[in-house]
Amino acid sequence: MKQIEGWKVRRELRRLRRQVTTLPETLVGYLDLLLAPARRRQHQANFANRVQMHDGACPARTQVAIYLIYQPQGLCPSSLALCRDLVAGGFAPFVVLNAPLSDADRSALQAHTWKIMQRPNFGYDFGGYQDALFSLRQIMPDAEAVIIMNDSIWLKLDQALIARLQNNPAAVVGLVQESKLRTDPQDNLSVDLQNIQSYFYFIHRGFWQHSDFWRFWQAYKMVSNKKRTIKAGEIGFTKNLVRNAIPHQALISKTQFLELIKTKDGAYLGFVLRYAVYTNPHLAADRDALLARHDPSDAWHEAAQAHIRQTLIQEPLNGSFWVAACDMFGVTVIKKNKDALPEQMRKAFLAAHQDGAIMLAPEIATEIAASLRRD
Repeated sequence: MKQIEGWKVRRELRRLRRQVTTLPETLVGYLDLLLAPARRRQHQANFANRVQMHDGACPARTQVAIYLIYQPQGLCPSSLALCRDLVAGGFAPFVVLNAPLSDADRSALQAHTWKIMQRPNFGYDFGGYQDALFSLRQIMPDAEAVIIMNDSIWLKLDQALIARLQNNPAAVVGLVQESKLRTDPQDNLSVDLQNIQSYFYFIHRGFWQHSDFWRFWQAYKMVSNKKRTIKAGEIGFTKNLVRNAIPHQALISKTQFLELIKTKDGAYLGFVLRYAVYTNPHLAADRDALLARHDPSDAWHEAAQAHIRQTLIQEPLNGSFWVAACDMFGVTVIKKNKDALPEQMRKAFLAAHQDGAIMLAPEIATEIAASLRRD
């Protein structure tokens, strides 16, 4: 009988422990599914009372950014900085609050926004997106471009990134596209492109006014069940784009990373590996061995490239080589997810920042450090 490797056993035990600890949340999720139709009817019937609109100090513009915030513990400085970046980039921030803010926080936010929508925390991010989109359609039907995003990431939205989004020819542009790499018996790679991650979409005018865009949102049924929201919302939105042949693209994907990494020299590959994180201890040990014998030889370069390729067949890019990916593509986007791999990734970002290998915005670096202390 083949012996199961110890790390696999430990991985499955961790997965079982997570399932047990999240059981109450799972049961609540099923209850939410049962109650969702009644809650949707109540939400729409009492929309004017349940959803309040407030004006901000910023003027209306034909480029609008819907920015959903859920920060019941208080407004983060990075969210204010993002709103300032949006205004500097020519966008009118339309902030959606899925949790109430203090008067002081809301006042600070109003100074850097065009509109603020306060709503119940029903439907997660896609519920807030849906309410905001239909409200915005009434206020500004001729918008030139619309960003749809949430605060589940730290993002540095500088002018260069905004220009790249504006100049991209696709109707919908995301920051990151999920994908899986597969190999055949001859070790040839194929790619299974999946959903654009829902924390950021850039919608060009043509698609904003397209019937397929609005048909999706008219049919979407908000629900406070995370798995169903991901399936019907995040995955469903990308499937809608594919089904209707709507041009879409993300700035970062595994295939783009693998193509670009081929152009990098041994010194840069050392940087890639130094700040990599893994779930598979064998891959981590392989990385450690590569770094221990790092030299400028072609043999080392080929071994490092092979390691990176093999890692991305098994591991997610936005965990494993994400520090390098953000550096290579000029995009600082860091997930706030509290799972083990994103936490390790944030530690790697902070270490790279402290080593001077990358530069994080001060408020982002401070908040990452604080999140690691809490975790």
